[in-house]
Amino acid sequence: PSGNLWLGNNNDFALTNNAGEGTLVKITAGWIDTMLAGAEHTPTVPVEETDIKYIPAGKPGGLSFEESTIYINDQGQNQGSDFTTSGTIWEWDVNTPFTNVNFIPSGIHTTYPGNGGGSFVQPFLHIRDEIADDGTEPNIITSQPWQSPDIWIRKAADGNLPGKGLSDTITGGKTGFVYVRVHNPGMTASTGTEVLKLYWAKASTGLFWPAPWDGSINDPGTTKPMGGSIAEETLPSIAAGDTFIADFGGVGWTTPNPSDYTIKDGHFCLLARIESSAIYPFGMTFPEISNQIVKNALHNNKVGWRNIHIVTPPTKKIKIGGGIIIANYTDLVMKARVCFELLNSDGELMELGTGKLLVTAKGAALKKLNNTEYNHDSVQKSANGIFNVSDIKSGIENIFLQPGEILNLKAEYAVEEKPIGGVLRVIQNEQDGGTLTGGQTFVYHKVNGFPIQQKK
Repeated sequence: PSGNLWLGNNNDFALTNNAGEGTLVKITAGWIDTMLAGAEHTPTVPVEETDIKYIPAGKPGGLSFEESTIYINDQGQNQGSDFTTSGTIWEWDVNTPFTNVNFIPSGIHTTYPGNGGGSFVQPFLHIRDEIADDGTEPNIITSQPWQSPDIWIRKAADGNLPGKGLSDTITGGKTGFVYVRVHNPGMTASTGTEVLKLYWAKASTGLFWPAPWDGSINDPGTTKPMGGSIAEETLPSIAAGDTFIADFGGVGWTTPNPSDYTIKDGHFCLLARIESSAIYPFGMTFPEISNQIVKNALHNNKVGWRNIHIVTPPTKKIKIGGGIIIANYTDLVMKARVCFELLNSDGELMELGTGKLLVTAKGAALKKLNNTEYNHDSVQKSANGIFNVSDIKSGIENIFLQPGEILNLKAEYAVEEKPIGGVLRVIQNEQDGGTLTGGQTFVYHKVNGFPIQQKK
């Protein structure tokens, strides 16, 4: 990006080198136009326009940049035709001092480097970030690696064969079966000692590593874990050019329930990592960075990431209530309040508890409530005309009814825990004077003192 020209010089350079050794040379951007304007092979570059780096026993060949990091293919180091004696590729961030600390082997292996770039010969296992990902590190084809086609989840232990890669939508709390496809684009078989590890996390635009995938962070609103380890599997030896689908022994994963979280949208993530070493950086070409999981996935072909969806389990809510009519049969405008009472199976007054008091309005009734200054602190309206009443004693206030006006609504007490029995009373009164104008009572199953009952 600075416009400098870098040269890998694998010939003798007697001014600075020992015999048979080369140098890494930078020619500054300001001198390039002058150099190119001269006759072929004739320009002499002034010392002040160059920067010469001497690599002991090294003979630089092909060069490649990734941002400010330069990779140098070295003919002079460990030449050979198999991965055990493969050539060295150095790496160095050109913005840092040229020292033994910063100029280091990259961990990328090649065959005899020659003058060209590197090619993978060591078995390298790969989980794709997207369909066109060929395993090149870093992956520059996409900037969004959370859509890997090589990770999927199924309701049954079927491997989704054929048509591998299609995820099912799993119900929270049910067992799902995760599959990971591993490729070996290398030129030799893998060792059969690599370990594939699988993790989950609640989806977020700010995911780090290893938290929350390691289970160390909880949802602050519910204390439920925001992630965790699912399973791991030692991979078999995968032949060169072949693939393997890991099923983690067919052991299913009990998925988290979205309703247990503050954000109940059901959006979760799966992360698969191949570790070829038990020691940090675990065989990764680029050591993983805690706050850059996107970069970790794009730079390491052993890391795959996929978003999945988990649905909230259906609930069998019990609803006590039905249609109600709010009316003003007088000749004067009435300021009305509609409030509620709940009774348990013993016929005693009870609190709202875990249930919800929902009033549904449509047509003229919805228009009326939309233009009413009701108590918004305890009555919240959803987009579909359902009003959630959190203070049942106050109910819905300030409903101005014109003479002869009638409003049709529906009131229901909805609760997931199936009660033995219960009662919902709907009461209308004149708000200012407190005069009771009427009420309706809905009875569910057996309630002490109420011979009439709804079906269970």
